[in-house]
Amino acid sequence: MTARRWLNWPLLFVIGAFAMRLIWVLATGRFIAIPTENQRVAASLAEHGTFADAYGFGTGATAHVGLLTPQIAAAIYALFGVGTPIAEFLLSAIAIFLVCLSFWLAWRCFEEAGAPRLAGLIALAIVCFLPIQFSLEAVELRAGEQPIAACMLLGLLLAVLKIDGRAQLPTARDLVLLGLLTAISFLISPSVGLGAAAMFTLVFLRRGAWKPLFLVGGTAALTVALVGAAWAVRNEHAIGAPIWLRSNMGLELALANHDAAVAPRDPKKVYIDRLYEIHPSVNMAPLKAAGGEVPYSRKLMEQTKAWIAAHPDRFLRLVGQHAVEFYLPPRWFWGTFGGSAAGIPIPVRQAMLVGAGLLGLLAIPFLAWRNRKYRYVALALVLPALPYLITQPILRYRYLISTLLIFMAVDALVRLWFYLRARSAAAPATTPA
Repeated sequence: MTARRWLNWPLLFVIGAFAMRLIWVLATGRFIAIPTENQRVAASLAEHGTFADAYGFGTGATAHVGLLTPQIAAAIYALFGVGTPIAEFLLSAIAIFLVCLSFWLAWRCFEEAGAPRLAGLIALAIVCFLPIQFSLEAVELRAGEQPIAACMLLGLLLAVLKIDGRAQLPTARDLVLLGLLTAISFLISPSVGLGAAAMFTLVFLRRGAWKPLFLVGGTAALTVALVGAAWAVRNEHAIGAPIWLRSNMGLELALANHDAAVAPRDPKKVYIDRLYEIHPSVNMAPLKAAGGEVPYSRKLMEQTKAWIAAHPDRFLRLVGQHAVEFYLPPRWFWGTFGGSAAGIPIPVRQAMLVGAGLLGLLAIPFLAWRNRKYRYVALALVLPALPYLITQPILRYRYLISTLLIFMAVDALVRLWFYLRARSAAAPATTPA
């Protein structure tokens, strides 16, 4: 089989994946809006031109979600109506396109890193055609940031791998563009921005290229500062505090770090109970009593910091618990916030993702030691997880690294198979006496 024919298969896989998911959405009639914070803000932008109502209609101006996150959904709603079947279908189509683009980018990343071509094709076939996360990819994430954030992470990883493997450094124009993309990734998903910053730092330090590092970093920092300053001015006027990114950190910390969350017998019940206790989407009373979104977030932040200071051992235990949940998703993740509707039984899907997580994590140190390009893949897998170690990960949050983990796991298995086959072939044949 020629290289040209090999290269055609990934494109066919990705097109097939897009068609399968689109047909699944049409066949199941999943055209009802999913009321998340992003979706509600998008609806408010479309109908009233206000960045508001993250917790429900009439709950007021907000900075709970990032400035850029709801803009695509808001544009679709402005054109086709909030929650209409055509609007929800188009949002699903956009999410599916981004998901499939992330599959293609993962394939290209592992090709650039030097993975066996067979491993890349098997991994691509798995993420494209096995309905492991169809509902998440096509419905639950259609107004969320995760599909585009995954594309940003993988696209920037691909750029870093190319920089590492090319003799010539990027032009100044390309470096500025990379800085802008890094800034956008940070504004969409700070965890992706963190991973991108680390990858660019490593590749330029390895090459001793200080000027390109400063150009990418300076462009990214300046862009984030300018956009963040404008956003902070808006937030000062709208919600009474100069929030630069999001106002939800106190809430997220409080949801994850409390006595009941430490090794619970029923983690799903504990999480849902905590949501109903403090989350404004289902219980506005505590927010109103605190005097608004920002005072409430600050109050929760102070309470959680005090709890952590009083119980450092429990906090560290929760950090470890969250790390395990992020890479090896537990059963209760399914059905809590979607992810239930697909052809494969949930225990099988969970086993597949847990297996990919275990194999991928075990493969990271070995492959990074053997091939320096996998050090960038390791950064892309590890650093975006850090914010979720102190907050509560759920299925959609870990989607950032889900595809990468599957590719890493298949890469490791195929390499092991090649090694065992070569060893078997090299073993001396025994002949009877």
